[in-house]
Amino acid sequence: MDEAASKLRMEINSKPEELDEVERKIMQLEIEREAIKRENDNQKEKAIKKEIANLSEIKSSLLAKWEAEKNHVDAIQQAKQEMEELKLQAEQAERNGDFGTVAEIRYGKLNMRRNPDRNRGRKNGHRSGNIKNVSLGKTLIFVRIVIGN
Repeated sequence: MDEAASKLRMEINSKPEELDEVERKIMQLEIEREAIKRENDNQKEKAIKKEIANLSEIKSSLLAKWEAEKNHVDAIQQAKQEMEELKLQAEQAERNGDFGTVAEIRYGKLNMRRNPDRNRGRKNGHRSGNIKNVSLGKTLIFVRIVIGN
């Protein structure tokens, strides 16, 4: 298990094979271009410049895609780490008898991190716009309005 996780981590942190191949091809063409400059073959030099430009565009798109994926994975890892820290804080608070903090962490902060989509647009634990206060004489009741998507 550790070996598989280590291999996966290495794949995530290292450049993709496609990107590495494109970079090597660009370096090879740049070396070739310098050699052709010495021969004064303008036609070959222009063709190589054009190919380098095309490969540079491919490189930039691959690099952008890889960085976006890497940032996404990093964000997930950060969220997992924060959740583990919150769990440890809750356990410590429970040992200390601070049950208010335990409840806040377990049913508030941890729950929001587990279900971020469900908690969007919430204010004070309620979805904004979905709770209406209705006053019936001296009694105040809350009515939940269900909005279909």
